[in-house]
Amino acid sequence: MRTRTGFIIFLAGCAAAVVAIAAWGNSGDTSSARPFYPWLLGGVVFMAILGTFAFRRAREVADRTAAPDSVEARIAVQIRAAVLVDALVLGVLVGVVALMLGSAWSAGLVMLSYVAVLVVDVWIRYLISSNRIGGADVEQDS
Repeated sequence: MRTRTGFIIFLAGCAAAVVAIAAWGNSGDTSSARPFYPWLLGGVVFMAILGTFAFRRAREVADRTAAPDSVEARIAVQIRAAVLVDALVLGVLVGVVALMLGSAWSAGLVMLSYVAVLVVDVWIRYLISSNRIGGADVEQDS
């Protein structure tokens, strides 16, 4: 639980940095700051990526998905394999819908929705699998 709270605080700090940089960029005459603007935003994104990997490794150690012979690691691989199939099928569907609708929706919105659906897919599969593990442990202990 501590890792999750730390991760939320870390992401909130990254979001606050992006908001502060955007506010600074939109305030008054910033013609001298324009060359640094993309670099600052890129730095925040880079730090968010590094932090995400660090927190992910800590979470994997905590819930044993980093151990090669654990049940959790096997389930994590199965979830990733199933989501890969979902990503391929959903990618084809998104492409077909984009071709049929033309430019009715922006490409950024379509891709953001695509990624959001895949993230929700991973978490739903993870919750279902973790409930199965919990239920199996309870039944075996009885």
